[in-house]
Amino acid sequence: MTFTGDKRMRFNAVLIAFLFLLAVAVPCAHAQKPKKKAAEAKPTVVLLPVILHVTKIEGDFTASIKIIDVVANEVVMSKSDICRKCAIVDVVEKLRSLASGEKAEKSPEPVVKAPAEKEQPGKAAGGNEMELNFWNSVKDSDNPEDFKAYLESYPKGSFAPLAKSRIAALKKSAGQTSKLPPPPRETAGGDSSNKEVAVWNSVKESTNPEDIEVYLQAYPKGVFASIANKRLIAMKKAAEEAKHRGMVYVKKGGGGFWMDKYLVTQESYDKVIGINPSHFKNCPKCPVEQVSWTEADTYCKKVGSVLPKEKDWKYAASEGGKNTWAGTSSESELGEYAWYLVNSGNKTHPVGQKRPNGLGLYDMSGNVWEWMADWYDNEQKYRVLGGGSWFSDAVGLRVAVRNYGTPVTHGSGLGFRCVQYYIYPLSLYPLTL
Repeated sequence: MTFTGDKRMRFNAVLIAFLFLLAVAVPCAHAQKPKKKAAEAKPTVVLLPVILHVTKIEGDFTASIKIIDVVANEVVMSKSDICRKCAIVDVVEKLRSLASGEKAEKSPEPVVKAPAEKEQPGKAAGGNEMELNFWNSVKDSDNPEDFKAYLESYPKGSFAPLAKSRIAALKKSAGQTSKLPPPPRETAGGDSSNKEVAVWNSVKESTNPEDIEVYLQAYPKGVFASIANKRLIAMKKAAEEAKHRGMVYVKKGGGGFWMDKYLVTQESYDKVIGINPSHFKNCPKCPVEQVSWTEADTYCKKVGSVLPKEKDWKYAASEGGKNTWAGTSSESELGEYAWYLVNSGNKTHPVGQKRPNGLGLYDMSGNVWEWMADWYDNEQKYRVLGGGSWFSDAVGLRVAVRNYGTPVTHGSGLGFRCVQYYIYPLSLYPLTL
């Protein structure tokens, strides 16, 4: 008989053992004594050692009893139960009831455990911490190889359907076609609700409607189905409004975003801010320039948008890393997509006159440099510029090239466009129930 827990439990060890022998062992011995049916009948002696274990944790006791047939070398009975906030005498009664089987419900049959099976990747039901950490490390990635790595480690993991969806979305946005994966199926067992919560937590902040659809396909009557449907309706409505405002949806792993199809024009800037600061005036459809980062940020916020993050701007300009310049990787074709030193005539030109890139975005290379939301190398002094302008050469128009300026820098080659990351009102559709 063993005891674990508070030190004061040791004081009662002998008492419990003694009481148990009186309350259980002796009555059981009398009850099991065979009656004489005939003079020649001989009693069969079977040794049945009893193993008792009592554990106390924060005022609660766990009592267990195991009876072993040493002749047959097998467990005859193994039972355990919890006695919450019990006194010592209650623990003894709990042990007695376990031994005699006097509980109201049927006592469970002895459980014979199979040999321990080596844990396989993907058998992470119930919230495997390693799997969750792995997923959190790749869920916002733009690289499909990261999601493939997750699937290799956890082919049947809780986030496997979402990982497949992200791979498909990334390939599609990079010009490759791929069908969405089938929705995950609920499996028998108590972990289905946990899986639903895990899937929902992974998509609830996404701005990609396809992520929400993955959840709804898997759990059409799930706990979060109502709010998911509201989100989807709001997303589709906002999508129509964004298209009307001349924005393009850019799909991206971890949630896409809406981006202005064109650079902000002199006409649009004057309408919102009430002034046209441009050097090249009298061209309403030309991009506004002579605009500082602070002024560009103010404009975007006035129209319900923000300046793009550098990584998102580059993703959109290069079509997910597909091209060197916006629309092409061939310098001989650059003039079809961009106004720059070779063809600009030393001035800006109306937006949308050149070919768009594969995502439908115009002038992502050339015409004017574009302000980004980010600080340049976290120096907290300069803001990032990208894309090149009418006076840049071909090298300056490369998507990978970074330029910079102070938040109050102005220039005849500095303009911008806006993006919208949240396409539904969070105040109306909160992230949790």
